[in-house]
Amino acid sequence: WSHDLLTEPERVLLRRLAVFAGGFTLDAAEAVTTGGAITAADILELLTGLVDKSLVTLDGDAQRYAMLETVRQYALEKLDASDEGDSVRERHLDFHLALVEQAAAGLAGPLQAQWLERLDRARENILAAHAWSLRAPDACERSYRLVYAIRHYWFLRGILELGHRVTVDTIAKGAATAATMSRCRALWAAGQICAFMASYRDGQAFLEECLQIARANGERRVVAGVLNTLALAMFGLGDTSAARACCEEALAIARDLGDERRVAMATNALAHLHRFDGRLDAAEPLYAEALALGRKLGDREMQAVGLLNLAMVAVGQSAGGKAVDLLGQVLAILAE
Repeated sequence: WSHDLLTEPERVLLRRLAVFAGGFTLDAAEAVTTGGAITAADILELLTGLVDKSLVTLDGDAQRYAMLETVRQYALEKLDASDEGDSVRERHLDFHLALVEQAAAGLAGPLQAQWLERLDRARENILAAHAWSLRAPDACERSYRLVYAIRHYWFLRGILELGHRVTVDTIAKGAATAATMSRCRALWAAGQICAFMASYRDGQAFLEECLQIARANGERRVVAGVLNTLALAMFGLGDTSAARACCEEALAIARDLGDERRVAMATNALAHLHRFDGRLDAAEPLYAEALALGRKLGDREMQAVGLLNLAMVAVGQSAGGKAVDLLGQVLAILAE
């Protein structure tokens, strides 16, 4: 009944909005739902009309729109019955792929907290976009890009099981595709998640395939990062000599490239091996170097990791007061 009272442009917009899961912003609506007789300039007025008719809700504080799930499912049926379902989902995927690729850089810098909040709000839409990417005509190239760009978010929010499912689904779907650098980076993301979840054997398989592609393409920066993660998997499997060789090669490549982020990751990993061997005096300066680079790069997560590692060294050296001070700094960053 409510749908029958709408104008034709309102009906078109309503069904196109159904592609959004978990709400949307005005700029997202403008990017995804324009086309045909509806221009970006029309969206705000049409949205306001749908809000007035209680078919769309508006959270004024967050400046986000949403639809009740029952209304959304009805509108989704209308979208699927039209001839524009695929094109709207394509624009939805492109918008959210661009978002997560922009966020990938933001998550490693001083605006980390703001980007985390933005991705929290967009998470359901990102998952919906990923689901479509596995069915899209170019599957799985954009899916590879998406799971690589979003990987750091899973770690920061501690939702590795969800990240694992999304990433491994992509790897499996694209098993018969060409060994592109996009697949290489997706394999890297899968290997990282597996290593952090203690699925070391699976992680090793993903990372070794990834490393083969990166070496074949001369991507030394990627090689350094993958070696660093492979070191964790090999250490988890009990092969400390292989882990050390990975760390040392990663550090040598990173220093040669002048890549400070990779240097920080490699020095941190090598320090871990020293610490687990009981060589605290060798570990401490490497952890300190990683912390200094984290501060230089403005990466608060990297700083917290560096401080935490130095605190564990201090505990091992029976320097309790120093450890307490370092841990207090870690807690302040986590609260932030």
